[in-house]
Amino acid sequence: MRHNPRIIQTGDEYQIADGFSLFSKVTGKELFSPANIMLYKEYGGDRDDFTHEQNLLITEGDKRVLFVGCAHNGIINILSRCNEIDPQPLAAVIGGMHLTMPRSHGNILKALVDGIAEYLLTTSAVYYTGHCTGELEYERLHEIMGNRVHYLAAGSEITI
Repeated sequence: MRHNPRIIQTGDEYQIADGFSLFSKVTGKELFSPANIMLYKEYGGDRDDFTHEQNLLITEGDKRVLFVGCAHNGIINILSRCNEIDPQPLAAVIGGMHLTMPRSHGNILKALVDGIAEYLLTTSAVYYTGHCTGELEYERLHEIMGNRVHYLAAGSEITI
């Protein structure tokens, strides 16, 4: 696969085109979800450190939108890395927060979700999150953040 011309090795930061950039190498562990400790790099291998996961930053005019996938390294750590690269405020952040415990169907600690919500409220962004955040965890985020967080489901439309 490495020699396939359709695959581009990107490194820690990669400019796709004007206004479109990828970044990875998120290493922080602030308010890190315990749901991630069950995930491995390969079957029977080491736990995944998720530093390879890419995030997409789109800039158009004065608006910046960050797409994060499932945010395995933690939404706060991804926001910190994004801020290191470009400290301009974000208009929106779109993606999951991986706060649900999929195998055990358990819930994440309320204190963790509360801490994440309080941090997110210090930013200027509106957050759109989906299934891997967890329904109960989303409800708690919404309780604290109000209209600064929205549930993103298949077929949803977002206007920024």
